[in-house]
Amino acid sequence: MNKSFIKNFFLISPLKKCILEWGILLISGILFLYIKNFKILYFPVISILGACLFFLGIIFHIVCERIHKQAHQHSDKIKKIITTSIYSKIRHPLYLTLIIMNIGIGLSFGSLVTIILSLIFSLSTIITALYEEDYLSRKFPDYIEYKKKVPWRMIPYVF
Repeated sequence: MNKSFIKNFFLISPLKKCILEWGILLISGILFLYIKNFKILYFPVISILGACLFFLGIIFHIVCERIHKQAHQHSDKIKKIITTSIYSKIRHPLYLTLIIMNIGIGLSFGSLVTIILSLIFSLSTIITALYEEDYLSRKFPDYIEYKKKVPWRMIPYVF
């Protein structure tokens, strides 16, 4: 596989990526819901925690979306970078919310398979953020300065 195919895969529309990932998580969650061998310990408590994470992620996502109205568009269509509000603290709050929601879905079903898939999709989201930063740095010269002012991608003092 060539590098441009891989980059294009990770830079697809966030909405398309999300629909694909959530579809896979829901199908795997339903398929493995009643198979005891794939259940994790403390299933009911973990499911409630997962549902809370998912809904917390949705609320945070909606707040971030209102600040960055072009967030669900392909990177080519973004006309300017947003540097205010939460974007003045972390560069990718929407990707962070997707990771929170993915993990929430994985935990909600209490299936080891769904949790592993949610972690893989979360890693995919991190890779997407890295590719997007490279793209935005080339598209917007002031993005490099923004990265210096806001050094944290998703979690302050961590990443």
